[in-house]
Amino acid sequence: MGNTHPSHNHNLVTCRSELANESMEVTITDEDRNIYLDEEITLLDNGFYGIWLPSEKDFTIHIEYNDLSVETEFGTYENIGTCLTEPLKLS
Repeated sequence: MGNTHPSHNHNLVTCRSELANESMEVTITDEDRNIYLDEEITLLDNGFYGIWLPSEKDFTIHIEYNDLSVETEFGTYENIGTCLTEPLKLS
C-alpha cells in the first residue's frame, strides 16, 4: 500500500492511487437523493477519476469493485479541498 497525504488541491502530476486503470461502479448522490453519477468508470493511469460537482452541497459516494464496496459522505464547500484523499477501504 502506498502512502497517503492530506491534499487541499489534487496534483495530477505527482499524486498516485493504488487501482490505476481499474473499472468500478460509482454512484454519487446529493442530500436530496439526486443522482449525479451512476455508471461504471475506469480510473486513469494515476488511479484517480475527475468528476465536477456543484459547490456548496453535501454528497454521498458509493463504490463497488470486485464484490467489495465502500460508501462515504463529502461536501463541496469553499473551505474543503478539491480531492478526496483519505483512504476509502473496500470491504
